Amino acid sequence: MSNYNPKLILLSMLVSYLAVLLTFSLVSRLYKCESNSKKFLLIFSTLMVGSSLWAIHFLDVLAFPLLQSTGFILNFIIQSWIFALVVAFTIIDVSSKKTLPLESLVAGGFLAGTCSYAMFYFSISSMQIQPAVTFSLSISLIAVIVSVAVAMLGILIIFWLKN
Repeated sequence: MSNYNPKLILLSMLVSYLAVLLTFSLVSRLYKCESNSKKFLLIFSTLMVGSSLWAIHFLDVLAFPLLQSTGFILNFIIQSWIFALVVAFTIIDVSSKKTLPLESLVAGGFLAGTCSYAMFYFSISSMQIQPAVTFSLSISLIAVIVSVAVAMLGILIIFWLKN
């Protein structure tokens, strides 16, 4: 039977809920925003939502330890956070536009989905555990395909609900 930390899971759920509310609010503001303050709001939104996404994922990693970690590799943690920022930027930028052409949906979904997988990969790889975590190519490809599909769905939902 697996062991997990229910307090960390509850905290992750609370952060998730607040991040969703924040995302919808910021996308709606970006949609209605004047062009001179749009750049600042997009940067702010990216930092807030991306950091929230990363925090949720990291809390989940800490809450469900499969193996005992002896530490973390800081460089991989930072890379994981940067990928979370790219995911947030892509989803917020694409979904806050006035129109959503198919090319933007596919390109945005592909970028957000692959970066989402990269965030997962680097955060898991950052844990110093024995035996080391290995990734199967076939399972990784399935995970990337699912991540891209979910990112596209997320862009569509946020685009439709922003009004």
